[in-house]
Amino acid sequence: MSYQRIGVENSRWKMTDILCRRTLAGLTPLDEDGWEALQCWSINDIVKAKVTKPRNLAHHRKFFGLLGIIVHNQEFYKSTDHLLLWLKHRLGLIDMVPTHDGTSRAREQSISFSAMDDTQFCAFYDQAVDVLVTEVIPGLDRQELEEEVREILG
Repeated sequence: MSYQRIGVENSRWKMTDILCRRTLAGLTPLDEDGWEALQCWSINDIVKAKVTKPRNLAHHRKFFGLLGIIVHNQEFYKSTDHLLLWLKHRLGLIDMVPTHDGTSRAREQSISFSAMDDTQFCAFYDQAVDVLVTEVIPGLDRQELEEEVREILG
């Protein structure tokens, strides 16, 4: 999370990611690298920014804990990986990849931290839980399931 000067004679900066907090005043860098990065621009410069919300590791763990509970309470899916692959297909998180023989093959999209920010993962999580409690174990109470996950994970 720092800036690097491009070329000795060139005063332009190449940006890498910085973390900021939203405040009433706007976005505020969280560390010295972020503050230093902002110094390369003048007041009123127009800059381009891509803003994402970093993933919440606890929410990620909660999701996989939830998958584990589902796997242990039904007989069809033999592992969390098996259930996750099915969920990705069920929710349309696939890309169709053409093959050499003119057909195509489904490839599951990633739910990794680099592939989904927190906003995207929260939407995926909500859809996944809805499908799990209506299709995989119909009638399962969503709140009871989430409370069980919290108890297991602490």
